Order: sequence, then C-alpha cells, then structure tokens
Amino acid sequence: MKDLTKTETRIINFDGTIIVLTGEKANSKRYAVRIDGVFSGHLEKQENEIVPILGSNIKAVFIEKIYEVFKTGKSTAVNWG
Repeated sequence: MKDLTKTETRIINFDGTIIVLTGEKANSKRYAVRIDGVFSGHLEKQENEIVPILGSNIKAVFIEKIYEVFKTGKSTAVNWG
C-alpha cells in the first residue's frame, strides 16, 4: 500500500465536481489528478503555470481552476461557482 502521509493534497469542489490533487514524493512539482474519483492524469508546476503531462485527460476549465487554487495558496475545500 502506498504511503501518502508526506505528500501534499489539495481538494477542490468546483460546482459539485470534486478534484483531488496529490503531490508525488519523487517530484514535488508533479501532481496526480483525480476528478470525481477517476484518475485523469498528471499536472506539473512550471514557473508561473500548471502544465498537463502528455497523455493526461484534464479539461482546460479544470486546469484553470486548479491554477487559481495554487495562485491563491489555498489548500483544501475550495468552492468555486
């Protein structure tokens, strides 16, 4: 079983859609993204932007909201809408 106790987790409630970002231990700039419990890919922080990793299936509207969370520094339970 994976030990996620030392990884950053952010939870976003976007109009009833739950987005969970879990930081990776091996790369502190990369996050696994789950949307409504379904793995959707990875995002990586690069300077002043959030970039989806090749093969990710994350809609642009979700990426924009995730970026806003990182920009504002909020970490959990954000309700956008």
